Amino acid sequence: MRRHTVNIAGGGLAGALLAVMLARRGIPVTVHERRPDPRAHDADAGRSINLALAARGIRALTHAGLMEQIRPVMLPMRGRMIHERQAGATPHLLPYGQREE
Repeated sequence: MRRHTVNIAGGGLAGALLAVMLARRGIPVTVHERRPDPRAHDADAGRSINLALAARGIRALTHAGLMEQIRPVMLPMRGRMIHERQAGATPHLLPYGQREE
């Protein structure tokens, strides 16, 4: 049986992860991304990527067999710092989740 190539539109986090998972199953994958590779070209001004990793992302990376490569460079993110508009106000931490871990 001939396998058709799967085309993925978008090489962001979800597209790249799906491409890895399909390729590991032996399915040919082509990822279509309109932006150039940021390693080879200047990144778009004002563009950034949220590097926070939630529980569902950890599950997906674990399922893909990638989590152990990523875990050594992870840092805990306990919450976000809130800075009030008035001058001299003390910033305070707004914790993420309901449990410390």
